[in-house]
Amino acid sequence: MFRSLGLRSDALAMRGVSQFEECPVGIIMRTPSEPNYWCGNALIRQNNKVPPDIDIAAFCAAFPDAKHRKILWDIPSPDVVAMRAAYPDGYEVDSYDVLTCQGTAVTRFQSVETCAAHRRRGICAALLSYASVWAADRAPDATQVIVAEADSDAGRLYRSQGFAHVETLVEATHRGY
Repeated sequence: MFRSLGLRSDALAMRGVSQFEECPVGIIMRTPSEPNYWCGNALIRQNNKVPPDIDIAAFCAAFPDAKHRKILWDIPSPDVVAMRAAYPDGYEVDSYDVLTCQGTAVTRFQSVETCAAHRRRGICAALLSYASVWAADRAPDATQVIVAEADSDAGRLYRSQGFAHVETLVEATHRGY
């Protein structure tokens, strides 16, 4: 369904919760149980050749009651600078590193977080290492995937644990508040 490993692993993580449907300008990802969940209700574009106003109109047609707008691109490592320049004021165009430990199938780490009071003690690194071994024991040929904000502390931690950057995932968000 998706070219981007980041989006393929998102679909895996959201399996059973989100629905995916094709539309004339891309794919609609819908999470009926959480209509205000930004990351679960989005327009996924297959290219970036369409002006932003068409993407925004397509999102609004698919989600007429949504307060937010979220558009993602199924283009591994697109031109982030050009996309930022194209989107109007009020939109944040962010990039995320898709990091992997290579294999032939896909597993996804989702929502990895350490409470602020417990950071900088090696807890997250230890848990990530344990989870990685646990996943590898159960699916030895799987590619372990995690997505982190570009140039973030989290991304540096994941790289230190053996994950490597394989692509960049880009999204434009207009906040719903």
